[in-house]
Parts: sequence; structure tokens; C-alpha cells
Amino acid sequence: MVYCDLKKIYKKPYIHAIKLVHEIDQYPDISYLQQSYDDVKDPIERQKYLDQDKQRLNDANNGYWWMIGVYAQTEILVPIDGTNSCQLIPLKSGGLWGIESDSGSDYIQDIEKQEIDQLKDLCKKLHVRIPKDIMIIGAD
Repeated sequence: MVYCDLKKIYKKPYIHAIKLVHEIDQYPDISYLQQSYDDVKDPIERQKYLDQDKQRLNDANNGYWWMIGVYAQTEILVPIDGTNSCQLIPLKSGGLWGIESDSGSDYIQDIEKQEIDQLKDLCKKLHVRIPKDIMIIGAD
């Protein structure tokens, strides 16, 4: 449940925080690691790619890395007329899945920003107030 500061309840729906979520991809597609590389003409280069993919696939199978999804979520607080209560409506961005867990932090941060922006755009389309100092809660 989201804490609702009764002094800040607006007459229109609003949000007060956005949480980033990293979740294990339950249905990862790592078939790209099983390519034949027939388009690579140089046999030495082809074998190099095949060996790299085999090692990467082995590492995935041994739990050294996995696929994740990243999305942003919030709760819309909808004031109930004549009361000091709010109805909470969960909302989340579409998310991006199939991200290698050992991807660089810059790449992950770019995805997080895109997901936050997508969620904010959705809130705007729904006429939900977004404070300028919106709290962003990082992924666990």
C-alpha cells in the first residue's frame, strides 16, 4: 500500500513515486547463441563465433548469467469524493525483456530511463498528475 499524505491529496488522480523493477525472464530466448554463421565465409572466423556462443550458452546453463526484464511501475491515487481516501490503481510500463543480466550498467540505465519516460507518457495520456519532484525508487 502506498502512503497517502492527506495534506497532499489532490482533486484529480496523481502519482507520488515510480519504482523500477528488474525481474528474471521466465521464458528467455537464447536461440541466438545457436546460430550456424553460414554467412561468415572465413572458416576460422566462423569457428571463433561458434566457440564464443558455445561458451556463452554453457555459462547461461550454469547460472553465470540469465535474462531479465526491466519495467517501471506506479500506483495512481484516485481521490474519492467526500472522503480522505484514495483508490489505488496499479500501472506499469510495457517493459523490455530478454536483457542479459551481465549487460553494462549504462545500457541498463538507458532502458530504465526509457521505461520511466513511457510510464510518465501513459500517465499524461490518462490525465494523471505527476509531481516535478517525483520519487524514483531503484530496482532491488
